[in-house]
Amino acid sequence: TVVAWGSDTGACSTEEEFLAGVTGTGTEEDPYIIDTPEEFVYIVNYASTTSAGKFYKVADGISAFNMGCYAEDATAEEIKANLSGWNSYYFNADQTSFQGTFDGNGVVFYGVHNSSYHAGLFPKVSGTEVTIKNVTVASSYFNATGDAAGGLIGNVSATTVNIENCAVVNCYINGGTNVTRGSLAAQTSGTTTANINSCYIAGNLFD
Repeated sequence: TVVAWGSDTGACSTEEEFLAGVTGTGTEEDPYIIDTPEEFVYIVNYASTTSAGKFYKVADGISAFNMGCYAEDATAEEIKANLSGWNSYYFNADQTSFQGTFDGNGVVFYGVHNSSYHAGLFPKVSGTEVTIKNVTVASSYFNATGDAAGGLIGNVSATTVNIENCAVVNCYINGGTNVTRGSLAAQTSGTTTANINSCYIAGNLFD
């Protein structure tokens, strides 16, 4: 099942709205179950410290989240030539900083358009330990106006980051003169340990 942006008519920008729409308690044994793009955007763009130590997992049966800006099979060159004018979400310096564990359960995110200070599927991660696993980012655009642009993660400020079984393919990643670019993770700030296992990158374009 492909779930498209806009399928969920309810806003999701506060903890109360998020908890009202998901099942689970956020523990390792009973993670919060994510079944819409809007719920995902909440955890990367608003959750911040409330995500610390929490566990999130995409629902079984969801093959992809269509974020609305580019076709699933678009190449990086095609995206560069036809940039969308709509931003999927912005980096918010006060709130954007994922600090938990996210299990994509094999989901593909495609059609993301993220142009902000830090850019990435996860613009920034921080805290003690962050894990992102079982996620593919495809046919998306990440443009940093500040420091870091990455396909999966823009800025890593966590003490430990674990990236497992993830892929970034056919993404256009760019930024200004001083922007650090990368496929899986663009920039580390204070990270002491980075564990990257069983990941794949292909077809990405950097400017």
